[in-house]
Amino acid sequence: MEIKKSERIAGAGKLDSVPKALSQRKPVFPLGVPPGTDSGMATVEFLIDKDGKVRLPRIKSASDPAFGYAAVQTVAHWLFEAPRADGKTTITRVQVPVHFERKGDQTGTK
Repeated sequence: MEIKKSERIAGAGKLDSVPKALSQRKPVFPLGVPPGTDSGMATVEFLIDKDGKVRLPRIKSASDPAFGYAAVQTVAHWLFEAPRADGKTTITRVQVPVHFERKGDQTGTK
């Protein structure tokens, strides 16, 4: 995604409202975490473009690198209402926490 010089990234305080999620894929517990780990989290920062698509997701923090990678893969598929500032579509930057909980056996083995 190329941001033109005339386009600015609107901060949260400049938006008309918080962008509403239209589609959010649920996080999948990663296989690469240490044995005995039943939960984890990662914070991901990304841009929401004028079409409501997630762009340039990156890990800000994670309880384990596997959670960070899985969180980026998760949010990359999310879709939001187009962010607006002063009634016009814009680009904004957000950070979200992504929580992971192991639900039973997710490896496919018993």
